[in-house]
Amino acid sequence: MPSMTSTDNTINRRIDRLIRELGLNKSGFSRRIDVHPTVIGNIVSGRESKPSFEVLYRILVEFERVNATWLVKGEGEIFSDQDPYEQLKIEMDLQLEKCRQENINLKKELLLKDDLLKTKEEVIRLMRKE
Repeated sequence: MPSMTSTDNTINRRIDRLIRELGLNKSGFSRRIDVHPTVIGNIVSGRESKPSFEVLYRILVEFERVNATWLVKGEGEIFSDQDPYEQLKIEMDLQLEKCRQENINLKKELLLKDDLLKTKEEVIRLMRKE
């Protein structure tokens, strides 16, 4: 099985290689993982944007044999023959991380809204004094 080469040293290069190994083009790959083709284009060519957690998650869900460790860290083989329960654990860990990130973002948003509310209350209090 193919393993990492010197050209796979970035996640962008690994995704590009994965697309080729799967026998797809960028457009077909983006359809399979249900993201806009521009997103994949920006990751594998030109801008070399870093893929979001959502993109990585969709890749691993759609292409179950892709080795998550290889995709993220560049270690091991591209495709895994691991136990399906181990793959499920990886997917669940990824989903848990997604939930944690969403929780962090919601907490930040709540704090910002709370600060805004306190500021508005203070402005109202000051206006009533005048």
